[in-house]
Amino acid sequence: MPTARNPPRAIASAGFRAAADLRLAAAAAGLVLVDTPGRAEALGGMIRDRADLVVIPCQPAMPDVMATGATLEIARAGRAPHVIVLNRVPPRGRAAQAAAEALAGLGAPVAAARLGQRSALAEAFARGLGAGEMAGAAGSGAARAAAEIAALAEELAALMPR
Repeated sequence: MPTARNPPRAIASAGFRAAADLRLAAAAAGLVLVDTPGRAEALGGMIRDRADLVVIPCQPAMPDVMATGATLEIARAGRAPHVIVLNRVPPRGRAAQAAAEALAGLGAPVAAARLGQRSALAEAFARGLGAGEMAGAAGSGAARAAAEIAALAEELAALMPR
């Protein structure tokens, strides 16, 4: 896990060297997070086959739910457990519940933890910070964002193989 002495590091990779980059990252770190385009079948399959957990973000809108179906099929073909995380959830309305029900109808596991549509997350990203780092410096929106991230991290940790 990242610490002050071992901070998180981002690397850019490409399809032709992704396997080698992934091996190097796994050898150097206890936890490797890989972000791929949802419809990158070849790259997604290579990553999926080496993953301990596949996390699929989905915005709570029907076009996003329908588009998630293709990514879900890639994840189902692998050995790793997978879960969908509702992201950019609006503070009011039934969009998140409708999306969760539609995803459940696809047989998709949906995380209980949800990430709200918060300006604090966009600001943290722009500053190169995590929501937890913003929580002390900004207002209550950053604290709520940090709490959502912490809840999601706890839920994902429980899904990881021991």
